[in-house]
Amino acid sequence: MTEWKRRPGLRAVMDGDGEGPATTARARKAQAKLAPQKVTPVSVTAAARSGDRRQLLVALQAVVARALDDPATTGPAFAALIKQSRELSEAIAEIDRPAPERDTSGDWLQAIRDRPTAEPWDESMI
Repeated sequence: MTEWKRRPGLRAVMDGDGEGPATTARARKAQAKLAPQKVTPVSVTAAARSGDRRQLLVALQAVVARALDDPATTGPAFAALIKQSRELSEAIAEIDRPAPERDTSGDWLQAIRDRPTAEPWDESMI
């Protein structure tokens, strides 16, 4: 008959239990991951001067978002701003999307030369 290893009974965790350098470092790391990243707002003029299309789109998106949050925005303007916001989001997502991978494994011209020849011409098949 096998003997079962006895486990210690459960106990309540008190403040300070298990707090060591590894635990607190892990907690700080988890908090750092959860903390939102601050984005420095860039004016539309500065973004346009930078020449970076994505930065310009993000600046325009911030302006549209501020206008959407404004309670004085009327119905037709609100609808147009929502459409602009959607289009800006799509354009930013398109820029952020990774480029499709290309096959660079060999020389494409050599692959065309090495392809098998077609069947010989047979006029009787017509």
